[in-house]
Amino acid sequence: MSLIPKLGLLSGLRRLDRLYQAHSQKAKYIKKGRKVFYNADLLRSEEYDRRYLLEVQKYWKSHYGKTVNTTWHVAFARYTGKKDVRYIPHYLYVSDILPLFNNMKMRPAFLDKNLAPVFLDLQMKTPHTIIKRMYGNYYDKNDNLISKKDALNLIISFSGEMIIKPSQTDNGVGIRKLIAAKDLMYLNSLQIDFSKLEAKYGNDFIIQSRMKQHKVLASPHPGSLNTIRVLTFRWKQEIFILLAFARFGSGGKITDNAGTGGVLCGIDRVGVLNSCCVNGNAIKHSNHPTSGYSFEKNKITIPSFDKICSHAIRLHSQLFHFDLVSWDFAVSEDGEPVFLEVNFKGSSWLYQLACEKPIFGDLTDDILRKARSKTSKKEFNRSV
Repeated sequence: MSLIPKLGLLSGLRRLDRLYQAHSQKAKYIKKGRKVFYNADLLRSEEYDRRYLLEVQKYWKSHYGKTVNTTWHVAFARYTGKKDVRYIPHYLYVSDILPLFNNMKMRPAFLDKNLAPVFLDLQMKTPHTIIKRMYGNYYDKNDNLISKKDALNLIISFSGEMIIKPSQTDNGVGIRKLIAAKDLMYLNSLQIDFSKLEAKYGNDFIIQSRMKQHKVLASPHPGSLNTIRVLTFRWKQEIFILLAFARFGSGGKITDNAGTGGVLCGIDRVGVLNSCCVNGNAIKHSNHPTSGYSFEKNKITIPSFDKICSHAIRLHSQLFHFDLVSWDFAVSEDGEPVFLEVNFKGSSWLYQLACEKPIFGDLTDDILRKARSKTSKKEFNRSV
């Protein structure tokens, strides 16, 4: 057999493997979505509106060129009471939308929490950094290389509560409270020595002081740092806000992510919170599940929300490989925005539930047509 047929066979096998992996990933997201929505009582078959589902498929066939799995449309319509054909199914968001607008191969470097001040001109408050560890080396708050002994001394000499977190993970994974007292360290109240801390967090992590937040954001759940996530989008030479929501911790945990039990509450254009929130299991709450705080009665307005949005747009203008970017901010005691981190993925289904609207709103038609064009080109290239 000549070399050319062998190469053709290998290329064909690789294409088949990619198609299989893509199909498996799609099936995984659909299965997970159905499970979450079924458990949240959002998929009652007797309440399906067949006319609405036909409208969904007609819309997607017209704009995207394909029909879609309607699990998300059924769940969103039941959750929000709005029968909008433009909801984006999460499996499609991950497989077609994100790769269209974000260079995901670039994501690992930009995701590192230790590097944000390096590649972004922040020009705003950030939590006080005590030490960083990058690729096994230690650095101070100004990115000066220091010894392991100096790093330990900076931790031990700090008098307040600290937060330690892995620098290359998402969704609150590994975030813990750290306290130093009399040459001893305590991780979530359990004593730990520095070697064990290194073994637990590896070569890449960051330790910062635990910041004090604005009383308005603290009120639903004071034990966690409650944050604002803003999704920005670059489209036709302009960067603007697609949506925003607040995140509140629960159960006394210090994190506010839905993956660690937190709840999400949509924010309107002027910074006012919705009257209800949603958790990571797609359960709607009008009161905070732990504190009982009523979102409906208190009607929170996010301090400095206009500044937060302006910062998000300004910072996005410094990122050139990503058109869809999620920004996390806190608000300090004096009402000033505080930059926390940047993300390039996100749970689109939770975004849409929290804000009770399609992620791209009135741009959805154009976005789907662009995705359709790109998908068609990929399929053509695979066939030749």
